[in-house]
Amino acid sequence: MRRILIWGGIWTTLLATLFLSLPHLLEASDPLPAQADAIFVFAGQVPDRARCAAELYARHLAPILILTGESVKPELAAAGVPLSDAELNAKLVTEAGVPIAAQQVIPVGTSTWEEAGVLRDWAARNRAQSIIAVTSPTHSRRAREALRLALAPLGTRISVSVCGERYALASRWWLEERPLVNVTDETLKLGLYVVRYFVPTALHLRPPPSTPAPLDGESSATRRSEPGHATDPTETR
Repeated sequence: MRRILIWGGIWTTLLATLFLSLPHLLEASDPLPAQADAIFVFAGQVPDRARCAAELYARHLAPILILTGESVKPELAAAGVPLSDAELNAKLVTEAGVPIAAQQVIPVGTSTWEEAGVLRDWAARNRAQSIIAVTSPTHSRRAREALRLALAPLGTRISVSVCGERYALASRWWLEERPLVNVTDETLKLGLYVVRYFVPTALHLRPPPSTPAPLDGESSATRRSEPGHATDPTETR
């Protein structure tokens, strides 16, 4: 009985330590190059990602911003402003001082995997050698691996820059609803991506990410113009 209690205590401690370390384990970033061909902004986490990308642009790290994402937030649709994720981020970076001529707005993609495919196609067309990707801390490890699988075959270097709120141990993030949901959600998504995308792609059982094809002949513009357009729940960002 004593041995069971000892081992139970050890495993409980290990699992608790792993759980409390999740925000750190989910984060992955890279040193930024002195100059890149473009700054890529993942959809979501408005306005943090867009503003951070605008700051990187102001530092002259790249001549162009790439903004993707076709989903329309229900609140915007209900308010009569059906901006896609890409269009919303374009509005934010414009307000932050990025000229329209320096923006490549591609309103395509409803998931991290699909957006990585959109960037892959852009990089191939433009022969990009180096790209900076902007995302949030807890999303960064999943995002970096998706981009690595997408861009490695092209020889394009990817550097991930993280911005937004970090969940330090001292903040007791597990006692607050939003951080707890965010960390738990991203942990589950990372597990899903490992099984559904990362391992099969690494084993050449499925192709790298690519721009999603329109459904039954409808264009992405048509899809995002529908306020009720829903996405696959397993493909959320």
